[in-house]
Amino acid sequence: MKYRRSFIAALSLSAFAGCLSSNDDNGGTPTDTGGTPTDVTETATDADDGTETETEDGDDEVEPEILSEDITADRTLSGETVYRVTDTLRVEAALTIEPGATLIFEEDTGLEIYGHEDGSIIADGTASEEIVFTASQETPGWWNGIFVWSEARNNRLNHVVVEYGGRNNEANIHLDSSTYLPLTNSTVTNSDGYGLYIDEDVTMPDVDSNEYTENERGAVRVTANNLHYLDSESSYTGNTADVVVVEAETVSVEDDNVDSGAVTWHNLGVPYRVNGQIRVEDIEVTVDPGAVFRFEEGTSIQMAPDSALIAEGTPEEEIVFTATDDIPGWWDGIVISFSESRKNILKHAVVEYGGRDTSGNVHVESGRIKVVDSTLRHSEALGLWSSDDGTVNDDVCAVNEYQDNAEDDCTIET
Repeated sequence: MKYRRSFIAALSLSAFAGCLSSNDDNGGTPTDTGGTPTDVTETATDADDGTETETEDGDDEVEPEILSEDITADRTLSGETVYRVTDTLRVEAALTIEPGATLIFEEDTGLEIYGHEDGSIIADGTASEEIVFTASQETPGWWNGIFVWSEARNNRLNHVVVEYGGRNNEANIHLDSSTYLPLTNSTVTNSDGYGLYIDEDVTMPDVDSNEYTENERGAVRVTANNLHYLDSESSYTGNTADVVVVEAETVSVEDDNVDSGAVTWHNLGVPYRVNGQIRVEDIEVTVDPGAVFRFEEGTSIQMAPDSALIAEGTPEEEIVFTATDDIPGWWDGIVISFSESRKNILKHAVVEYGGRDTSGNVHVESGRIKVVDSTLRHSEALGLWSSDDGTVNDDVCAVNEYQDNAEDDCTIET
């Protein structure tokens, strides 16, 4: 981001020069201009119109080019230019942004990409020349952020920085339903909401090596059917709330964004916070060792017909299914309902604080699961319950650890 800092430094030098001039005119008494060096909008107006300013590095900088009108024809923004956005930009054509470009957004503005109007965004920076989307004042929520509702296959955000957004879009980057967008090698930071919001049925064919940090409400908010897009190579820490919020949704192979019958929920290094029932049907879900799921009050995960849950942790990296509050019965637990897959397994897992409207932390009804080397505790009901038409491993009551369950630890109906 050296080009952006160079530009801001140039503006600061210009403002400082103005202060020296004021001192000369007022007998050495400084005059308060009301601006600050980091307020890009105010300091930019101090520079003479159209004049160049020499930076500390010896580079010449000019005032930003103003962007205020919708983009209705294909356009390319130069990497050699700083742009100041004074009104929300609605993009209804192909917008290409070259490496090194900086876009500075004034208060309550934004960038909106509408694919049903042929809009797309191609922001493909490099490691040495990132593309920066920032605010005229370094305040989270100063501008709305980037809103994308476009299925265009040329959409891309790579080596970009998006910061100080989240005013009305809930996130620095908000991907609306059915959007197609790869997001790679980017920094998403200082949002008043989430760093990234992924709505239902979004397609993200390439998501890798991003940093979501210093965001007020959390790193990412995502619907359950998009959960598999979040990669373990990205960083999700350093936020006010270090969580990934998962919205209730059915996860199914019929979803447009699932191109196979299997998905993986990765260990992100921060907990998933689940705010409703996740229903899995017609698809195989694998959970990586070390993943942590925190369920809000009254929620659950339900494995429906033709689904499979493969949750195999390790002694060093257990998979944890817990509650947002350490209260027995806070959530329902894991429900195996008519899922007959022989792949269903909990191994080196912890399931706790369930049993709210179910018979146990693990509730098996007309389904099948193998549970071994796991801990089932703090249930308001049983640790594990299976109906007479359910199938569990014969030693399920012996090979797991049951602790502090309100009713019996393990019951198999016959």
